Amino acid sequence: MHWVCVDCAEMAGLLTELPPRMPRPAELFEELLIGGEDGVEEKVCPQCGTTYRDLRDQGRLGCPDCYTHFHQEIDALIGTAGSAYSGSLPARLESLKTFYVDREALREQLRSALDHERYEEAAHLRDAIHIIDSQGER
Repeated sequence: MHWVCVDCAEMAGLLTELPPRMPRPAELFEELLIGGEDGVEEKVCPQCGTTYRDLRDQGRLGCPDCYTHFHQEIDALIGTAGSAYSGSLPARLESLKTFYVDREALREQLRSALDHERYEEAAHLRDAIHIIDSQGER
């Protein structure tokens, strides 16, 4: 028995098929963190043929239809799935945001604190809601 490298075996005509390629470390971690794609058909844009892997690796889309076809994946990649605008607001809208948006967020946190019996936190949240309510009455 003789041991030869893959290149020598290929040149000598000893290989009928190439051995499997060793995955890159990044691919191994991706499979561990995201889950392998075994048996999962990769999403492909029907218009231009761009795949989700192309989008993820290159950060570019192939055509305007890709935006429609990959909209969920794009949201996940840029981290905006379900998030709200967080930029600055004109001064005249800031008070409305505080009253409607921040107040509702506090009310949701209050419900959660009460559900989990965190009464001290609930008291602070209740006080914060009363402050917002008193400012809105002016």
